[in-house]
Amino acid sequence: MESCINAIRSYFEAKNQVWVTGDVEALLRAGGSLHGAKWARELGANIEAKVRSMQHRRSRLLRTHSKVAIRRLDALDLGGVEKVRVDERVTWVYSDGNDYGVESRVIQHHQKWLYRGGAWILASARESSESHPVPDTGADFTPAVHPEPTHLDLTGRKACVSYDRVRALRYAELWWDGWNPDFPKLADDCTSFISQCLFAGRMPMQGQGNRRTGWWYRFGAHKSSEGWSYSWTTTHALYLFLTGKIGATVVRDPKELKIGDVIFYDWRGNGRYHHATFVADFDSAGNPLVNAHTDSSYHRHYLYRDSRAWTSRTRYQFLHLPDKFC
Repeated sequence: MESCINAIRSYFEAKNQVWVTGDVEALLRAGGSLHGAKWARELGANIEAKVRSMQHRRSRLLRTHSKVAIRRLDALDLGGVEKVRVDERVTWVYSDGNDYGVESRVIQHHQKWLYRGGAWILASARESSESHPVPDTGADFTPAVHPEPTHLDLTGRKACVSYDRVRALRYAELWWDGWNPDFPKLADDCTSFISQCLFAGRMPMQGQGNRRTGWWYRFGAHKSSEGWSYSWTTTHALYLFLTGKIGATVVRDPKELKIGDVIFYDWRGNGRYHHATFVADFDSAGNPLVNAHTDSSYHRHYLYRDSRAWTSRTRYQFLHLPDKFC
């Protein structure tokens, strides 16, 4: 009997080609079905969104490759049913003006494979995204949900500290696809990742002990959801802190941003921010390329038009951080 692992690897090898060709039927064939499975329609929509995103940027996908790690492989019964979690680190090479660009992302897949008729068939599949992170059913800690504050108590003062953008960038490049064990591993950790980058850049904590006060994290307390402020892990609360206390300024043009600045995303256009990214580089046109978590992303175009969370109502807030925190 063919190994299920071999079938999974063959599927992702075919998927590499589909990103470039757009031939979703090839993905169906690789999954063992020629008919419109629900999972195929969803993955096909993701591929089409990537193609549209490149067209919007006047770029073209040239090549794709991925590394696949099968994190769990559980046999449900003796009838040839396997459930797997696959972490796919996919890298795209694309045209960027007269040069080339490279973007990477880690996508979590939860899949169910059936052994039927002498072959493995992909029966169902889910992918993580900024709007629908795939929950990990392992031992990773996910804190209880707390209501977001409508305001923050921003009391307290501190001495001026220079923002070290280089240190912040090094952290963002080092941990974009990983988890620093000094911090909690959350199912949706985009804001925690930004907070870690800012802390690496020497932004000082303040207001410790009160979750509504300032911005802080208590090391050694990452198994308790009381071990950090709302602003450390909640996107809208971090935005309120940076603009209300740190002196971050909103700029109208993303090309005015610098490495180490932060972009906030309001997917629904209702004035509340749901996602945040770290400016790590710029493309040939001067547009920001960002690193982020939830779907771990490296030098992703800031527009995020290839995300399932993106809608025509999406609004961006471009935040320039001061050179000194006072």
